[in-house]
Amino acid sequence: MATLYGKTCQGGCGRRMLVGKGDRPVCPACLAAAPEEVEA
Repeated sequence: MATLYGKTCQGGCGRRMLVGKGDRPVCPACLAAAPEEVEA
């Protein structure tokens, strides 16, 4: 099982979320609000 890390969302909401080691912490709400700003 992959290890998850608690990080702060980079979309601007400041929400804490769990992401995989190589994943950028951006919650779905911020992703939907600014898809061009946040690239996978």
